[in-house]
Amino acid sequence: MTCKVSGASLTDSTNMACVHWVRQPDGKGLEWLAGICYENSKYYGQSVQGRLTLTRDTNKGEVYVKLTGAKPEESGTYYCARY
Repeated sequence: MTCKVSGASLTDSTNMACVHWVRQPDGKGLEWLAGICYENSKYYGQSVQGRLTLTRDTNKGEVYVKLTGAKPEESGTYYCARY
């Protein structure tokens, strides 16, 4: 999945902070999955640790997430947000 970031450079420590990924299974609440910050530090939630990979392309302003071994209960809507 790809997240296109606008309004700030991915490496901008003043305006960027981090890009987070969350998931919302059908009929349920939001679950935080992971975040990647301006200095390229990465943080992962326990449920996806070791299965989810975050990468970015600073020239394109895009953040990518890859989830391997996805389970049926992990279906739903995935969102990214800059915060």
